[in-house]
Amino acid sequence: MVVHPGHALAGNDRLGVRDLSGLRIIVRSYCELWPECRAMLEANGIDLRQCHEVNSDHDAIGLLESGLGVGLLPVSTLIGDNLCALALDQTLDRALCLYVVAGRQRSPVLNSFVNLLRATDWSRFEGEAA
Repeated sequence: MVVHPGHALAGNDRLGVRDLSGLRIIVRSYCELWPECRAMLEANGIDLRQCHEVNSDHDAIGLLESGLGVGLLPVSTLIGDNLCALALDQTLDRALCLYVVAGRQRSPVLNSFVNLLRATDWSRFEGEAA
């Protein structure tokens, strides 16, 4: 979860999904996990009418930087210094995959990107929630 540093919840280390009741929630309706996120909110008694759906991460971050709610964003989202990331007591996991055709020559740029992904330590994202 992501909030503006001036938000009342910004000082918390970990929050329950039920703590979002009554708050304006910025959600990424295009996210592949939106159906699961919606179900998690409903299961915790959150009124979905308090959710504001955005069409891009840029829009979500802009609204959050303006202090217009709390955001349900992936932990891997680059939020900068103007926002605070908080952990929720319930998480949603997703898998990110990259497929390339074996034996097909790749451009130098794609080859560098694939090598960068392979060399990255992804363990820092395991077990976190935002």
